[in-house]
Amino acid sequence: MLRGYGIIEVTRGRFGGSTVVSLDGVSSLLREIYDGKVETLRDLHQVRGVLEREACVSAARHLTDDNYANLAEILDKAEQAFGNFLLYQEYTVQFHVRVGLYSLNPILAGMVRAVANQISIAGQSTPSINDMSMIVENQSILRDLLAAMRNQDFARIEVIVDRHIDLILSRLPS
Repeated sequence: MLRGYGIIEVTRGRFGGSTVVSLDGVSSLLREIYDGKVETLRDLHQVRGVLEREACVSAARHLTDDNYANLAEILDKAEQAFGNFLLYQEYTVQFHVRVGLYSLNPILAGMVRAVANQISIAGQSTPSINDMSMIVENQSILRDLLAAMRNQDFARIEVIVDRHIDLILSRLPS
C-alpha cells in the first residue's frame, strides 16, 4: 500500500529493504484509510502500526551490537519504572524513537518520532492504557520484538508489532 502511494520503494534481495522516498502520498493514503483527518488516539495507533512495522524491519536489517545493547538498556530502565506510568511511557517512547533512528531512514525516523510524541501527549489522560497488567504485557511484547529484530525474523517482527498495536487498541475507549 505504501509503495502504491509512492511513499516507499522496495529493493529485493539479501540486502534489500524499504526506503521512504516521499511524503507526498501520505495525506492521500490517510484519507483513503481513515476517510478524513487523523485525530483520535485510535487513529494515531493505527498509523503507528504501519510506521513501526517498517521501522522495526528496517532497523533489524541494520542492527549493530551497540544498537541492540542500547535498546535492551532502555527496556531495562522501563522495567524499573513500572511503578511510575509517565516514566515508563517516556522509556517506551525512547525505545520506539530509537528504533526509528536505527532504521537509518531519517524520514521514517521523523514520522515515528512525531506519531510517538502525539500518542504520548494524547495517552497521558487515558487510564485504560496505564494499568499494571497492560504495562507488564507491553514490556513482554517489546522484549519479544527486540529479540525478533536481533534475529532478523522479519515475519515475526510484523506479527509482534500487530500484537503490540492490538493490545493498545483493545484498551482504548470505543
